Amino acid sequence: MERRKPTWGTSPDDTAPCLRCGAVKDTLELDRLLWCEECRREVRERAAWWGWGEGLVFAALVAAYIVFLVRPTDLVTAGWVGTVVAALWIGGRLGREVTYGIMRYAQTRAPGAATPGTPSGAGDR
Repeated sequence: MERRKPTWGTSPDDTAPCLRCGAVKDTLELDRLLWCEECRREVRERAAWWGWGEGLVFAALVAAYIVFLVRPTDLVTAGWVGTVVAALWIGGRLGREVTYGIMRYAQTRAPGAATPGTPSGAGDR
């Protein structure tokens, strides 16, 4: 029986374009969504900034809840401050991961990226 070569990502000489930046890379350098390492790093950094902003909003909501509804006494102020700092940290981490997932799912192109076979700048939409 004839042995058929698999059609995707099995040898290092196969190439494919990154779906975000359009750079042609070996398929072994692309992840399962066909993004290169540079694009993943860039989007993760942008998601981190968004995550910190979302964490700040969450921490502000927790602080408002504590101040207006819980009305703490002065005895455990450090505990409440620790709660708000924990809310900032957890909210930032959660926001970063959710934002990163949304950015990956949306498959947005990098500014100035064009896929092979399209004129330069056609990916700027």
